Amino acid sequence: MSRIRTFYSHQFNLTILICIHCVLPLLLGGLIYVLFRPLTLTMFTWFEYIALMDSVHLLRAAFQKYTYYPDWFYYSLPDGLWTYSFTSSFILIWSHSSSLKYWLSIPLSLSLIPEILQYFNFLTGTFDLNDLIFQLFGFLFSIFTFQLCNRFF
Repeated sequence: MSRIRTFYSHQFNLTILICIHCVLPLLLGGLIYVLFRPLTLTMFTWFEYIALMDSVHLLRAAFQKYTYYPDWFYYSLPDGLWTYSFTSSFILIWSHSSSLKYWLSIPLSLSLIPEILQYFNFLTGTFDLNDLIFQLFGFLFSIFTFQLCNRFF
C-alpha cells in the first residue's frame, strides 16, 4: 500500500511541477501575445477562422489600460518564457539521466540558433539582442531553479 501511495504522491508532485514550470510560462507568454501583440500576426487569422476573435477583442479591451509596458515585455519576455518552459520540460523528463546536459542542448539550440541566423540574414525575421538575452536567461533560470529545488527539497 505504501508503494502505491508513494507512486501517486510522486505523480501528484510531478503534475504540479509540470503545471508551474512548463504550462504556466507558456500560458503567460501566449497571453502576452493575445493581449498585446499586433493583430496582423497569423495567429489572429487562425482565431478568426475558429470564431474566437470576439473573445480576443473583449480580452484586449479589458487589458487596454495595461499597454504601457516596455517593449521587451511584449516582444522578448514571451521568448524567454518559452525557453524556460522548454528547458524545464527536458529537466523534468531527463532529470534522472546522466545525459541530461546533452538533452539540454536541444532547447538551448532551438531558442538561440534561429535568432543568430536572423542576425546573419539566413532566416527571415528581425534579430533582437533582447530576444537572445531573454532566451539565454530563460534557459539558465530554469536550470538554476531546479538545482535550487533539488538542494532544498
